[in-house]
Amino acid sequence: MSPPHRTAAKARGRLWKTRDWESQTETPVIQPTHDAALRLSQHLQVLAKVKAAAENVKALPADGSTLTIAQVNLKKSDYRLGLLLDHMKKMPRPWDIVAIQDPPSSFASRASPAHEVWYQAAQPRSETDDNQRGKPGNKVDPLLLKGVGFYVVKTIPIEDWRVDPRGNCIKDLVATLFLDTAVGEVQIHNVYNRNKEVDLDELSRTCVSNNPESAVLLGDFNLHHPLWGGAQVHEACEGGNKLCRLTQMAGMTCLTTPGAITYSRSFGFNGRYSSTIDLIFAGRHVASRASRCKVLDVRGFETDHRIVETTFNMVANRAFGKWYLWKKADKPNFERNAKRVLQPLQFPKLETEADIDEYACQFVSALQILVKQEVEGARPLVPDAETLPSHIKAQMDRERDALRRSEEFPHPRSDSLWEVEKEITNSLLRIHKTNRWRRYIARFTSCRGAIHKIAKRAQRWCKPRELVHMPTLVVGEAKFCTAEAKARCLVESLWPKFSGKPQPSESLARPQPTGSSSDTGSSSPTNPEGWPTSPQILQEGELSRIFKELPVGRSALPDYVANEALKLSRGVSESYVEHLFRACIKLSYHPRQFRDATTVMLRKPGKKTYANPKSWWPIALLSCLGKMLEKVIANRLKGVATQFNLLPKQQFGAPGRCTTKALQYLLNIIYRSWCSTGPENRRVVSLLGLDMGGAYDRVPRDILLSTLESKRIPYWIVLFVWHFLSDRSTILSMPGHTSRRFWLNIGIPQGSPLSPILFLFFASGILEVLNTKFAFKDPTVEHFSFGYVDDHYLVVSSSAYHTNCMALKTLHETLMGWAEPHGVVFAPAKYAVMHFRPPWSRGPQFKGIPEIKGLTEETLKTELRILGVEVDHQLKWGPHIEKIQLKVRNHMKCLRRISGSIWGADLHNMRQLYLTKVRPIITYACGAWFISGDGVQWRLAKKLAGKLESLQQECLLQISGAMKGTPRDVVRKELHIESLEVHLQRVALAHRARTVYTPEFQELERIRNRPLVGVSDSSLERHPFRKLHADAIHLEQEARRTISDDEETIRAWPTSKRRNKIINKCALHHAAVSMLSLWNDYRRHYANRLDKPRLRTAALEEGWGPESYLYYKGLSRAQSTMLLHCRTGCIGLRAYLHSIKVDSIDSDKCLCGTGRHTVEHLFFHCPRLAAFQSEYSHEVNHSDLGTLLTKHASVATQWAIRHFGIDQFRWPRENPDYEKPKHHSHFSLEET
Repeated sequence: MSPPHRTAAKARGRLWKTRDWESQTETPVIQPTHDAALRLSQHLQVLAKVKAAAENVKALPADGSTLTIAQVNLKKSDYRLGLLLDHMKKMPRPWDIVAIQDPPSSFASRASPAHEVWYQAAQPRSETDDNQRGKPGNKVDPLLLKGVGFYVVKTIPIEDWRVDPRGNCIKDLVATLFLDTAVGEVQIHNVYNRNKEVDLDELSRTCVSNNPESAVLLGDFNLHHPLWGGAQVHEACEGGNKLCRLTQMAGMTCLTTPGAITYSRSFGFNGRYSSTIDLIFAGRHVASRASRCKVLDVRGFETDHRIVETTFNMVANRAFGKWYLWKKADKPNFERNAKRVLQPLQFPKLETEADIDEYACQFVSALQILVKQEVEGARPLVPDAETLPSHIKAQMDRERDALRRSEEFPHPRSDSLWEVEKEITNSLLRIHKTNRWRRYIARFTSCRGAIHKIAKRAQRWCKPRELVHMPTLVVGEAKFCTAEAKARCLVESLWPKFSGKPQPSESLARPQPTGSSSDTGSSSPTNPEGWPTSPQILQEGELSRIFKELPVGRSALPDYVANEALKLSRGVSESYVEHLFRACIKLSYHPRQFRDATTVMLRKPGKKTYANPKSWWPIALLSCLGKMLEKVIANRLKGVATQFNLLPKQQFGAPGRCTTKALQYLLNIIYRSWCSTGPENRRVVSLLGLDMGGAYDRVPRDILLSTLESKRIPYWIVLFVWHFLSDRSTILSMPGHTSRRFWLNIGIPQGSPLSPILFLFFASGILEVLNTKFAFKDPTVEHFSFGYVDDHYLVVSSSAYHTNCMALKTLHETLMGWAEPHGVVFAPAKYAVMHFRPPWSRGPQFKGIPEIKGLTEETLKTELRILGVEVDHQLKWGPHIEKIQLKVRNHMKCLRRISGSIWGADLHNMRQLYLTKVRPIITYACGAWFISGDGVQWRLAKKLAGKLESLQQECLLQISGAMKGTPRDVVRKELHIESLEVHLQRVALAHRARTVYTPEFQELERIRNRPLVGVSDSSLERHPFRKLHADAIHLEQEARRTISDDEETIRAWPTSKRRNKIINKCALHHAAVSMLSLWNDYRRHYANRLDKPRLRTAALEEGWGPESYLYYKGLSRAQSTMLLHCRTGCIGLRAYLHSIKVDSIDSDKCLCGTGRHTVEHLFFHCPRLAAFQSEYSHEVNHSDLGTLLTKHASVATQWAIRHFGIDQFRWPRENPDYEKPKHHSHFSLEET
């Protein structure tokens, strides 16, 4: 089959041969009337200066001294948007502003790399919004956008522009962009007068009448008037007259050249069905600076609306990046200059808080100077103009010639010729884009570690672009439109106690020592009261470990001294940092320099609207040097809390207490209650999920300090925390604006290493007050409570649901009695109630809720998201499996952007992405919800386990390139990836075995063994965790026996880090044994099949093990796919296609007629390929297929791609050098 451009070329030749030029008719020309000329005279005089200036312009400067605005109507067409983006990529200097009318849904995601995008969605966005929305076969409707949008070049600072949608008063068809320039603010009104729906009087009142001298009014007006239509307009329409009158009253000039064709129903500028309706007006100050307004001849915009470009001689501010290119920094030179700038600081005695503040300020200032001198600053990315190959440029010239001839000699045949030339160009451009993208991906992913970066970008590409500005905030009936009003609204919403004054308005009371020996940090064992202690010194090697663990790639705000600067100068700066930190710890002082923050407002995911201040998440960016000091204190607090058991056992989120353990705690209670037998002894469980408002930002600081004192934390740590919390200030960094400074008198900063452990101490009071014993009237009532950071849950078990509701009410009243004096606010409207339904229940679902003010019927849930797991009231886990499927498929959809079966990231990289990014989505918290095994109650249903296996098969087919019908056992064996059921069993078992010696494990056992009224011990044996934990203990003992000769490891076994590695290794061994058994069973079943016998393929000849996967080492993406097809026998050859009953394949015979069309036949026996076998025979001196597909896989796959003639491999066959086989030094089989 000929390529598309060749077929089009043949059609082009036929058209030229049959062309009949004599049959053409001449297009009539409309002559201007006398009245029209009079109406134009005044306007032409106004434009005289503009035209004179345009004639004097030889070449536009490219240094940002001009402002270029383009406008175009996209007609909701993805094709027109693609053509616009292609043209913008070829421009040597991008347009500053592009005003879009009638954008398609893809406008939200297909943004220019040089521009920010602004759009307005017609409905709230959801988690399913991506660039596949609305495409054929997709069940999700397209993301509808309102009538106008903007592209704004990234070199213009975000703070210098904003967009105000004019709303329903003019049907969401108008938006105004406010731009700060050197001559003041310019208003650019973008109008789309769809079906003449825009009320021109309202447009004049809201847009034109407001500062018209500095306004630009542009867009698709769909109105006719001689002022802009020229002589072709014999009579102006009513709307055209009104628009002309309103703009003249506002003193605005029409910059559109009269008679310039901006729209036509057919192609060309010859006047056939054409008009001037895309207009631009400018106020007096702006019009005087206009230098050019022209209709551009852009490929693809020959019909419908054209692109209009207007240039103004005015300067917009240009952004210079505040981040640095650390990878380009010269480390030896950086360290050498660090010694020069830091040497004047020396090591003075720091005996007062003022000395510490001054020293910290000098150190930070020195590093700031060093960074500015030695590290290159980044600028907003504006990519270079794209260049096209010469053959595509030549084809585009032929297309333009065909268009010109069609305009000069209108005729259907000449029109068809232009259409053919256009199709040829489109085909060549598609091929060029495909080749360029695939080569880029292959080149990028060949670098070590680059696959994870490109995978993150793929997820970002698949989602609509986030708007760079914060929308108008709405609280009740109040609206906050200006930047400062939004900032104050956010501050009031997040931190009720704040001050906008230059200095802090109130101070936090200094804690007083209690007189204990622990006040000084003494760790003397003679302390009679046994209070917690911690040494008040910087321990040896502690700072070095913190330096080594510093993450890179983080923000450098607020002082622009990033972790990279500290790591690059570590050889010099570590001694200065140590000198500073020793003084801070000695005086229990947190320097004032480190208490200033920049709070970045981030969107909370999954919110329907971001006009609510509660939909924004504050993250405090703190000094990197200050966070190192805070980490030292945080480590001390964690050590004290762990050593002296200062936090409740039910408080998860503390070190070593993960979400899996929290879920195990909940399920342990439920399964224990379900173990009861007999109608008179049956028990039911109810849960109440609480919502703590504000969490970190609402923590009262004085109560937090009192809590630390009540926990008997060493006084020097309490004093340090007091300094840490006192006189804190922040600057809000909102999208598009940076606010002034605010002083905060409440909360702890999210972003500090010290904040999580402080919040746990503060929240511990919730569980402590709930864990007290209650005297319920019903002796069968049991209550439990647990929390994870700011999520808290109350659980009650009794003989009836209404009893549970009364107990939950009592517990809630007790909690409210504690919360009010402690300044904690709960939001009952966000509570959730769930009544767990035992498997033996047959009656209707109980629909009662506790009598708590604020609870409604919507509070009662049958499915509830608890710590990231979808828990259903019957614990069947169907909703959780569906959520897993949705997440995994969305993730895999993003990976299609970077890899296909014959191009992109190679098999090794795709396998690593699956193991490290996709499979953890499935296995999250499986130690709690995945229950399996013979004789275990309430295990996961086979149907649901089968769904997970099918889901993994979908993923493996995509990452491997295998054909859809390839057996899952064979694919898993070739990639050396476990069955998902085996893997879940391994991960869950290893997790339980690692927690055998932990307090959480012992607490589960204590609750499980607690006697129940009317329930026998034999009934409690049905608890599924009994069998699972017995298996975990057995695995832990087996792991211990493997190191029986290492006495030191045995002594430290309960707390050894090596212990966890050994347990994981033993679990991996058990999984390998299980997979070997499954694989051998499959091979036997395959060999004994009589109903559908198949050939013995190379994959089936080998046992389970890593050897099969190693055959793919160093192969390109297309080669690995071909090798997998050849080894599995599932390949696009006639023998396999005939076996699966493909309609177009009537026989399994090769076209040579000598045998079946198989891999072995083509390699060794096909006479049609005998002449080509010499290409590999000089390296392969045998005729054994198994050896050929193992030891000589690279040679065999290259030859197969060239000569098998499979259409799937056409692209790599025509582009053999697009990616060379890579030899990965990091090619390994590590399971994650």
